[in-house]
Amino acid sequence: AHDLAEGLLAPWPEGAHDAGWPDAWRAKTCFAGGMSRFDGAPRPLPATGRPSRHALVVWGAGGRDTGAGAVDAARAATPGWTWSECSPAHPSPDLWRDLCAADVVVTHAGQNAVADVAAARAAAVVVAQRRPFDEQDATAAAVSRMRVADGHTSWPEPGDWPGVLERAVRRGGRGWSRWSTGRGAQDAAAWLDDLAAGRAGRSVA
Repeated sequence: AHDLAEGLLAPWPEGAHDAGWPDAWRAKTCFAGGMSRFDGAPRPLPATGRPSRHALVVWGAGGRDTGAGAVDAARAATPGWTWSECSPAHPSPDLWRDLCAADVVVTHAGQNAVADVAAARAAAVVVAQRRPFDEQDATAAAVSRMRVADGHTSWPEPGDWPGVLERAVRRGGRGWSRWSTGRGAQDAAAWLDDLAAGRAGRSVA
């Protein structure tokens, strides 16, 4: 399929998932970077007067292998932090505000969630959940390799969480600019227009 395609559209940056690709594939790929519904959204005013630092846990619709007990254990091991969770079953009323306000976002490694966290430029811990083709493991490894976030292929042990959160705070979220330009959807649309018109070449975010 990759050989037959006129072009390949990658919603991640070059270097994230293309190791071992032949040159012919790279030559026809648009590496658009992460594409988020929040790209370009104005940042809300920062919260003030919070008594403790806040970790926001973001779950996806594809299932999770991290149980509530593991999250409770991490919460108990991190005095001075408050934890909250959101998921498709229990959505945030304003996810963009919550992403921007959190001191650290702990997210699964699905492409949409990672793109949303990247758009917020949030300090983050990316924890892969099991999927049939290990795609979340690959994304967690990629964000670590590119030094944009702390990626894990399994939920850290309770005693590790104080250090995990502190490392995320020190790293901050500036590195997400290497994952997402904030114009991924526009770049992809322009590339698709060029592809349809027979003008497409390689585009790197």
